[in-house]
Amino acid sequence: MRVILKIIGYFIIIFSLTFIVVYISMLIGGDKDRGVIIALLALLTGTGLFGGYLIKIANRRQIEGREKMVLRIAAARGGKVTPEEVAMESNLTVDQAQKLLDELCTQGAGQLQVTEQGGLVYTFSGLLSEAERKSAQSPLND
Repeated sequence: MRVILKIIGYFIIIFSLTFIVVYISMLIGGDKDRGVIIALLALLTGTGLFGGYLIKIANRRQIEGREKMVLRIAAARGGKVTPEEVAMESNLTVDQAQKLLDELCTQGAGQLQVTEQGGLVYTFSGLLSEAERKSAQSPLND
């Protein structure tokens, strides 16, 4: 679906830009229907912006999909993961995995820890095991 949205978005942008150039050249050439041309330029600018919006949606969906993938990998590893582990189990590079893990930490979903050897470990305390969920109690209980 993401790919389709991007293709449609780019097509709309190219289509809009093509006609914007044509109508600007008509406007510069002194066409008598200036009002109509200006209205068409406004319409085509709007459709071009809509194409950009579709691309933005597709990119956001891709990021959300990657975030879910990283969280699944972390859940399978007890809530702790390194960028190298994420890269091994996904199609991301180590650098991409680290940037994504850093972004999740910035959002408050995880915490960065450093081992004694200087390795980076990302901890996601919100990923609980079934036993931890069952043992959860109200904070009001004594």
